[in-house]
Amino acid sequence: MTNTRDEAVLAADRTHELKSELASRVARLIGSAEKQATAIPRLTLHRRTAPTAACHLTYEPSVIVVAQGRKQVQIGTDTLTYDSSRYLLTSVDLPTVTRVTEASEDAPCLAVSLKPDISIVREFLSRDEF
Repeated sequence: MTNTRDEAVLAADRTHELKSELASRVARLIGSAEKQATAIPRLTLHRRTAPTAACHLTYEPSVIVVAQGRKQVQIGTDTLTYDSSRYLLTSVDLPTVTRVTEASEDAPCLAVSLKPDISIVREFLSRDEF
């Protein structure tokens, strides 16, 4: 009989390993740059070595995964935090105020953003069969 607690510990350990591996890969690929496009269209890597001031910008439809560090985004009166445990998914252009809240030289904020081709997403969603 398998112990549920043991399974939870194993799952938590595996999750930690995967997060660490993602952060290591992003760090290796981006080097010392703050932003870098990749060979994969619309996939961009981001790196910040210190917290940032609030910045007004519009997020395009995208998925943003923070591999290490922490960011906050303010949407209207709501403030959302995303980090290695929570990602940000936007499906429309979204005016925001954003800032990096956790980053240092030793542990930079590392993120990956993917902006899907909306025309392909629309075509996929309009199909009767998947």
